[in-house]
Amino acid sequence: MTTMTRATVLATVAGLSVLLGGCGQADDDTPREASPVIAMLKAAKASDLDGFRSAYCRRIREDPEQGDWEKNLTQAQASLKRMYGEYQIKEFAFTFTGDEKKGKVAVSHQGKESIVLDVINEDGHWKINQR
Repeated sequence: MTTMTRATVLATVAGLSVLLGGCGQADDDTPREASPVIAMLKAAKASDLDGFRSAYCRRIREDPEQGDWEKNLTQAQASLKRMYGEYQIKEFAFTFTGDEKKGKVAVSHQGKESIVLDVINEDGHWKINQR
């Protein structure tokens, strides 16, 4: 299994096939550190390859082992749709533990925690730091 496929599986397990609006925040209670997770999901839903790729940290984006990002996006879209269909963002909650440089975003769907993703603050912007 490729490293990006693992990320696709993680995102699928998270059950986050959602159409997000606004600036990437779910609501006022959503921690800003969750913004890359939300941005990745928004980009996957909108077929926005650049947005999908940019949700990840530089280390992952520039890793040649990540393979074909277009294929990664397509796999993520198919997996999310197959497992969860169309969901609303209001069904999800995000919590953050960590500090101003790095931490973990826990994602819950309908009150059940589904996954925890590593995030990192990179040049003032939060990014997913997990393959």
